[in-house]
Amino acid sequence: LGTQPPSERTPLFVSPCEMVPRRDVAESTGEDPCPWIGGRIDDLPAFCATDRALWCRSTVGIGGSLFVRAVSASAAAEVSGWSASAIAGFRQPVMHSVAPATLATTGGDTLQVSGAFFGSADLPQGGASAGTLDAPAVLVGGRPCPLLSRNDSFLACVSPPGVRGQEAVTVTVQGQAALASGGAAQGEAGLLVAYRPPVVERVRGFELEGASGPAPTATQETVPGRLELSTRGGWLQVVGRDFGA
Repeated sequence: LGTQPPSERTPLFVSPCEMVPRRDVAESTGEDPCPWIGGRIDDLPAFCATDRALWCRSTVGIGGSLFVRAVSASAAAEVSGWSASAIAGFRQPVMHSVAPATLATTGGDTLQVSGAFFGSADLPQGGASAGTLDAPAVLVGGRPCPLLSRNDSFLACVSPPGVRGQEAVTVTVQGQAALASGGAAQGEAGLLVAYRPPVVERVRGFELEGASGPAPTATQETVPGRLELSTRGGWLQVVGRDFGA
């Protein structure tokens, strides 16, 4: 990764890392003038920066395998330098649960994914000026589930059509695949949902009339709930729901 030209490197933050003010510590005490900060920011006017170290307060972000860029600016020019390799990244997203567990075969249900580290909804999306950040991608059985709303621990999307009894729900955040919390040790990605099984409510039979086409009247049920078909064959109409057509 260190061989990538700067134009192709993804920086750690899309907005500047806020420089941390230093404590007002007398040099005679020998204390580190730049420990982790507490107290009032207004009381700490100077910055924690030396020729060999910088302290800054991280901004929100997403993604892994990111480069760190330092910029030294003056009135005359700006000088910048990159880390030699992708040495930083944000925490990998985790999925805790999905709901509902059963989806309509026609799609259109609101699927809710609970977890952590999905990224703030305030992060800039797309465009060269906003870096290369993408909205989280949710897939059901490999098919897109368009986002409705999101925050760092919750995603809601519109389920796609489907018919299978088990489909994996997966989430990808800026190239990082979310792990299922129960299978993180095994590296398992995704949680399972099911599409509703088909339900047959009624079957109607039609006698053949001539070469083709159904007869005007349907075959009668000789026994309630049981349809007897002609030995010559015919047409069937199966009525129900969740066939996935």
